[in-house]
Amino acid sequence: EYNEATANFRQFLKQFPEHRFVAEAQYRIAAIADQNFNDWTTAIGEYEKVVTQHPTNVYTITSLLRVGEIQATKLRQEEEAIATYNRIASEYPDSTVQVTKALQRAGKLYEKSKEYEEAIAQYMVVHEKYPGTDGALAGLEKCATLYEKRLKMRDKAVEVLNLIVEEFPDSKNAKKAEKRLQKLKD
Repeated sequence: EYNEATANFRQFLKQFPEHRFVAEAQYRIAAIADQNFNDWTTAIGEYEKVVTQHPTNVYTITSLLRVGEIQATKLRQEEEAIATYNRIASEYPDSTVQVTKALQRAGKLYEKSKEYEEAIAQYMVVHEKYPGTDGALAGLEKCATLYEKRLKMRDKAVEVLNLIVEEFPDSKNAKKAEKRLQKLKD
């Protein structure tokens, strides 16, 4: 009954354009196109309506995250996905959890395409703009690994591992970083 549900949501939007549930109805239309019909182009268009028509709604960032995910995994549009993820960071900088998630996803896409310097730049943005967060810690760990394993830049890996030890001294990650530092120094 997804066609009927979509029609009902569209009718609701027409009849009650100022209702407090219009953003949710729009989001449901997008989700049905996305999850039930696998109609990615329509889903992106419907999610974009949530974003443009209701920029401060609870469904807005969720919609953008899903757009990026569809672009990356379903449509294989990695550059567009990265742009969408960076859009979240620029338009919603106060949404720490979602922004760090978006920037990490962009970093992973760069890693996947072997653009390691770009991946590191994405991860470092999380560290710079959201210091002390779990996302910053995860990003630093990714940077250390990329420097060490992919770019063969031990000195940069050591630098980042030292940041982890300094900025997250009581974490398990700091203990792991210290062990990695010992291996790199040997």
